[in-house]
Amino acid sequence: MTILRSLAPAALLLLPAAPALAEGAFHVVHPGVERGAFELESLNAVSLGHVADGEERSVHELALGYGVTSFWKTTLAVELANPRGAGVEAEALEWENLFMLPVGEGAGGHSHGHSHGHDADLAWSAGVYAKLEAPFEGGIGDGGLVFGPVAEISAHGVTLIGNLFVETPFGEGDPGLAYALSAMAGVGGGLQAGLEAHGGVEEAFGNAPAFSDQAHYAGPALAMTFDLDGRSLTPRAAVLFGLTDAAADAALSLNLELDF
Repeated sequence: MTILRSLAPAALLLLPAAPALAEGAFHVVHPGVERGAFELESLNAVSLGHVADGEERSVHELALGYGVTSFWKTTLAVELANPRGAGVEAEALEWENLFMLPVGEGAGGHSHGHSHGHDADLAWSAGVYAKLEAPFEGGIGDGGLVFGPVAEISAHGVTLIGNLFVETPFGEGDPGLAYALSAMAGVGGGLQAGLEAHGGVEEAFGNAPAFSDQAHYAGPALAMTFDLDGRSLTPRAAVLFGLTDAAADAALSLNLELDF
């Protein structure tokens, strides 16, 4: 993996290009649904390394979700890419669905506040996530289906969230795997700090690549929820370092969520 020794523009020109952010925006899916509530999300990832012309220097996603019932939330999202040397491009339309399982705290509906107040008591919830991806270029035939479990457990002020998804392309290629992990703890004043990890294995059930050719990231994260007269605003930031040759050297993840 290329190690950036200087961020000066002149030095960047001498560095070999890092892999692009082909993984899309980094997102930890929280297993929570509130009936009748809307959720507006802006997911953004920016490469902190040098990117070759035509490769994605940042990726973005705009999403609007709605809690149809106490256990089902549906979301429409648009995925955007910002390649170096070109303008922002709309890449795909996504239809996401989250179904809470009748277990743990999720059985009664669970809002997406990230600050659960369970400083000592154990609380947990789980659900099933499914996403249909349809690229604007190539259509649904070049898209795919992403599905798998999401789970959360909170105790003593620490919240752990895990996602494990199977990525099934409609075209050629074997299914792959993707994961997202988050461990956050309250540090005072409503601020949470912790770690995130993201990654995946293309064609995991067939011709899986070597570990160095897989994209894996990990790094520190911060989040805070603000109460805005019945609405909640949650900014979340993470600096994610590439752990393999196939990953970008480092990326900045900036996500913003508004619940109303």
